[in-house]
Amino acid sequence: NVLISLLIAITRSLRCYRITLPDGIWEFIKFCFTFEVREIRLLSVKTFPLLIYTPQDDQYEVVIETVLSFLFKFSPHNKSDNYIFEGCIMALGELLMVKTIDSNYYIILNQLVKFMSDTDEFRSNLAIHQLKIVAKTKNISTWQVIEPFLPILSRDIIKNRYLTPGLLDNFCAAIEMDIKTFITRTLAYTIPFAVTSHEKDHVSFLSQITGKPKSEL
Repeated sequence: NVLISLLIAITRSLRCYRITLPDGIWEFIKFCFTFEVREIRLLSVKTFPLLIYTPQDDQYEVVIETVLSFLFKFSPHNKSDNYIFEGCIMALGELLMVKTIDSNYYIILNQLVKFMSDTDEFRSNLAIHQLKIVAKTKNISTWQVIEPFLPILSRDIIKNRYLTPGLLDNFCAAIEMDIKTFITRTLAYTIPFAVTSHEKDHVSFLSQITGKPKSEL
């Protein structure tokens, strides 16, 4: 297949050379990413980490912004995009494998975490699996992958527990930790939000999970 041969050639080239976006190669990668043949879509995913695995200069900033804008434009609410999300989730994992910890790292990680609450079981399980692959690739635990952003992630998980009821369970499955342990470890981040929140009784929820009276939280 010509497309497969071209993608393999581009992947090899990206291991040695940087490209400036946008250009013809990027347009070709985007075309393959949304192609109807699954093998070609997933092969294009392998080019994404190579695009950002470069010195973090002005050119890098343009590349990372271009790549993320492309990945984030697809909507789970648009049925015509459904076939693309396997590639989106895998691309997020691939980017995390090579990305250094900064604000963009959190943006990518947070998007992957959001997929864990997807009503489509395949997508939520794939997101969990991707986080585990990232941890294995970096030779660290899944907890260490998310630890730098626990203050924000833990607060958002509690904040959105009614909107995304499956997220807490799936997130804890991804970091291989039971819910009580996770909630207990992150109380320093979630209690300030829970106390000042007037939307839901988050304090009662935290009290119930930890087995501690509200007055002790």
